[in-house]
Amino acid sequence: MTISAGTYTGSLTDAIAANNYDSTTQNLCIRGDSSATTTWTDFQFNYGTHGRPTKLQIENITLSTDNINGYAVYSRDTITTMSNVNITGYSGDTTLISDVANQTGRWSETGGGAMRIRAADYTAESHDASNPTLQNVSVTNCCRGIRLQDLAGVYVKDCSVYNLSDNGIYFAAGSYASDTGCNNCTIDNCTVTLVGQTGLMNIGGSNNTFMNCTVNNTRGAGAAIYNTNGNITYDNCSFTNSNTVETTTPYGGNTDDFSGAAFG
Repeated sequence: MTISAGTYTGSLTDAIAANNYDSTTQNLCIRGDSSATTTWTDFQFNYGTHGRPTKLQIENITLSTDNINGYAVYSRDTITTMSNVNITGYSGDTTLISDVANQTGRWSETGGGAMRIRAADYTAESHDASNPTLQNVSVTNCCRGIRLQDLAGVYVKDCSVYNLSDNGIYFAAGSYASDTGCNNCTIDNCTVTLVGQTGLMNIGGSNNTFMNCTVNNTRGAGAAIYNTNGNITYDNCSFTNSNTVETTTPYGGNTDDFSGAAFG
């Protein structure tokens, strides 16, 4: 599915119907002209509505909203990849979280964020630095940033998140315990700036790596590990202004400050 330069305002459901797409037999590719020239307003992919294709690829496009309290992309059991994508405004506001009172405007929203990629095994894809899962993905003005849940073999490279009310980039676990989570995954050369919770978080899982990353200005810990089942490595990552004096997130919850530690 190719979206020409300009702004598209139709729903994904309508676009799928117009293209006779069937998620049970076809992969889905959404391709713009470039993230600077192609914008899909109020875009949402949700597996409950749009199915669980084997693969979902999104590239060269901006996904933007000023009203949706949900995820731009919520996939499950699908090999989801992105390159050259901007995502902005999902469960978030355009004001800086550092400049306004908590729960001002849309900062009270907690229904989603940029993405929730869930329950897929990428091992056979052999993703690495030369062939990453997510590359050059920019997230701004959202609740959650890059949420990767119960995945295997993911490689995220050259991505950034800025001005979020919750976690920046994180490996999540469906049970929040060590029996679930991400395994053998890597975050490489990514930046996290101005977030209301933790910068680089690992929950559950094992053998995950954060490398060459920069974190600046987090209300919670700069990085944190919770209920892991194996080795989690942080290599050549820097943390500045982590665990600031704020003890409440922009949406009004408690920060995960791990007793004031920059790394919890």
